[in-house]
Amino acid sequence: MATLTGQARTGLPVPGSIAGALLRNSVFWRLWVRPATAQSWSTAWWHDLVSVLFGAWLAIGLFVDGWAHNALRGLETFFTPWHALLYSGFLACALWYLGLTVRARIAHRIPSLGAIPVGYGWGVAGVFLFGTGGIGDMMWHLFFGIEQGIDALFSPTHLLLAIGLVTILAAPLRAAWRGPSPRVGHTIRSFLPVILSITLTVSVIAFFFMYLWTPLRPYHIVKAIYFSRFANGGDVRASYITSGVTGMLVMTAVMIGGVLWLLPRWRPPFGTVTIVFGLVATLMSGIGAFEQAHLIWPQALAGLFGDVAIRHLDPAPARPTMFRVFAALLALVLWIGVLGTDAVYRGLGWSPEVIGGSVVWAVLTALGIAMLMTLDPVVGVVAPSTVPSPVESGTG
Repeated sequence: MATLTGQARTGLPVPGSIAGALLRNSVFWRLWVRPATAQSWSTAWWHDLVSVLFGAWLAIGLFVDGWAHNALRGLETFFTPWHALLYSGFLACALWYLGLTVRARIAHRIPSLGAIPVGYGWGVAGVFLFGTGGIGDMMWHLFFGIEQGIDALFSPTHLLLAIGLVTILAAPLRAAWRGPSPRVGHTIRSFLPVILSITLTVSVIAFFFMYLWTPLRPYHIVKAIYFSRFANGGDVRASYITSGVTGMLVMTAVMIGGVLWLLPRWRPPFGTVTIVFGLVATLMSGIGAFEQAHLIWPQALAGLFGDVAIRHLDPAPARPTMFRVFAALLALVLWIGVLGTDAVYRGLGWSPEVIGGSVVWAVLTALGIAMLMTLDPVVGVVAPSTVPSPVESGTG
């Protein structure tokens, strides 16, 4: 079942102080920081695959619940079929994660929290966060009712659920990152847990920014609802454009940032970016009952371009120029495809200046993220104690 390892989980030193001693004995240290010993173990490929399949169950429950809140206005009960789908998916993840830990402790006599698989520490913590958020969410709904519209995405209990979700879904990715996974030579099959883990993680983050997710903000609907209520709809148009452009930047950071996150550790196999972009687009379109389904294919095609670019440019932090070029080109292709398709299907409602400028800002956003990920380490820094004091004025 287990691959025992003696690799350290982190390289953080422990100060030899009272505070350091307390930290070493804390739950935080035992879960995430304590150096691994021979008692630590890494999950196998099939462990991580089961994790992401249960995670997909949980994530689909979230998106179905989001669809229900958008489609069924006036929903005033916590006990719904879509909540049942969501929380049953959580229960499956919780039992699996805790089961991995308990079985390792029994089968390999690994004591205490060291039985948590390498990379799954935050995932196990996410189980408790999500469980706490779920109980709190039920109590919140019973006492304060069901939030309507955008308010639901800012509920304290929903934010706790979001943090728990991300940590649960990212656990297989963290496990592969810290495990013996090679950088190159992967197939889609061998890389599938990583692909699905990053896809589900990005999807959940996108879900909680749905109010800014540009393909979900159809111009003709905004115009029909709001412009007709005002003699002059200029201010409404400006608000629509500014929120749409802001959404483009958020969407660029989340989607392209998710892909860039993989590149320092792996050279993903061909098809990875296509799957990530295509599945995220499909899930986000599902929130609106697939009314924006025509925008799935340009996002998937942008992913295909990303796969081709990875094969030919080999972007990696060790090749910072190619890494940055890849990020900028991926953003350019993504938004030319999305905005162009949207304009053809329903009329974008933006002027050429806004379209061109928004694409430039999206490209610069991707480029900025790539530059931050490939900054050279600072060298030649002089310690303050070695800097000579300035000569006071008037002395010789």
